[in-house]
Amino acid sequence: MNRVIAQLGHATLAVSGGSTPVSSGSRRPRMSLTPGAVLDSRHISLVITGPEKRATLDATAPNTHILCNRSTKRGGAKHMTVAPVFGIVQGRLTQSPPGCLQWFPQEHWENEFALAKQVGISYIELIAEVQHNPDNPLWSDKGIEKINALVAENGLSGHALCNDFVVENSLIADPAVLQQNISLINRGYLLNMEKYVLPLFDASEMTAENTKDFLGPVGEIADEAHKAGMITCLETILSGPELCDFLNALDRPYVQAVYDTGNRAASGLDLANDIRELGDRICHVHIKDKNKDNQNVPLGTGLVNFSDVFDAFRDIGYDGPYTFESQRGEDPVRTAQTNIDFVTVFLENARSSTAL
Repeated sequence: MNRVIAQLGHATLAVSGGSTPVSSGSRRPRMSLTPGAVLDSRHISLVITGPEKRATLDATAPNTHILCNRSTKRGGAKHMTVAPVFGIVQGRLTQSPPGCLQWFPQEHWENEFALAKQVGISYIELIAEVQHNPDNPLWSDKGIEKINALVAENGLSGHALCNDFVVENSLIADPAVLQQNISLINRGYLLNMEKYVLPLFDASEMTAENTKDFLGPVGEIADEAHKAGMITCLETILSGPELCDFLNALDRPYVQAVYDTGNRAASGLDLANDIRELGDRICHVHIKDKNKDNQNVPLGTGLVNFSDVFDAFRDIGYDGPYTFESQRGEDPVRTAQTNIDFVTVFLENARSSTAL
């Protein structure tokens, strides 16, 4: 008997045992369902489309998560019946050494999966570090097996994998960095990842002047990620129009944008207009706040106007997921709980104040 898990507009989605053979040219099957269609599968990822809603779903047993909600109508997110989905960047549920913000939690990494479940987090965005760490479980078969087991045990999903290696190693100057990306994509495939996050900063910083230099390597990475069933999500400091121009030139629908609220606020961008410029190019959101000194600060105390931000997300039909990449505070778990409450307030306010 099918188990109904979501009602999106006029489309009912259900999951049961069995399998549905599909083919899309990638290693991981995908499909589209029209309104009223029912899926019989426990082990595929898919997109549900209808006259009002679009969502990406991870239907991996034993739990099912809506991973990306989108309405194709301006303000349509008001009608969503799906609860918001939250994720967190790896290491943010563990206290880090002084001065370390983006940090792999070393011998404590396994503990974060149970902590995520405890606070209502649906996925951990895994990170490959700025310098290769052979002890990171991403790089061993035993580690991959353990990650998959922890995800299943705690009812989480394998959603996003971020390659910080490019931050300190140039993607356009060193061919070995391109190969490192391809190797990491292969590891992500073993983890059933949906998104491959590429932060193009510092050593690999993309600017309005050098975008042409990135077309080749980003295109090659995106093609490999697509074969592995992943969307490539670019995080840059380009303005909305500049990033849209790059994506148009790249001409790959499976490459989209990460929107990092803190980083883009610290770059001096008008976030609300920037979000509306990017529109449905946005497929992944990092939630953080920064001050005028580019320091990561508690949500609501920095430059980000979260009311305007969530109104803009509503207007483009983006309704999650939201990944916390904020500071840890004195108690990282309590901070995560506070952040969920904080964002939920703004999200519900935006949903309830849809423009007429």
